[in-house]
Amino acid sequence: MKKKGWFLIILFPFLLTSCSDDSELDTTDAREFLVDTWRCTELGASGISYDVQVTLDPEFDNRVLLENFHELGEGEKLYAVLENNVLLIPEQTIFDHVIEGEGVIAVNQKNIDWDYSVDDGSGQEYFTSRFGEVVVTKAIELIAEN
Repeated sequence: MKKKGWFLIILFPFLLTSCSDDSELDTTDAREFLVDTWRCTELGASGISYDVQVTLDPEFDNRVLLENFHELGEGEKLYAVLENNVLLIPEQTIFDHVIEGEGVIAVNQKNIDWDYSVDDGSGQEYFTSRFGEVVVTKAIELIAEN
């Protein structure tokens, strides 16, 4: 009997512990805040602005898709890899334009500053641009206020 008592005393603390509850797991996607239509402004001589649609890449959990980046047209997408606060665009070719670069995400997540290069066959050019005002979210907020 004494052996059973000691066995239960030793075993009792282990019976009180349990595995963590799966319902408490964090299922948020670190890329989610990027999903929207962003206003991109080219800095420098051109100063043009255009919209870029950012969506999640369904095949990779660390990538987003950028539609109309460098104003290459609706439906034309390239991908960027999210690493901490940086979006990396590895070399990709769209319409004979070779594009690569990176975007640094602001701490407040309201801006992304891009430095990238484009080679359309006539030589490599370097660009700096900023994703700023989120177009779709702002429009929805304005509609909801009225």
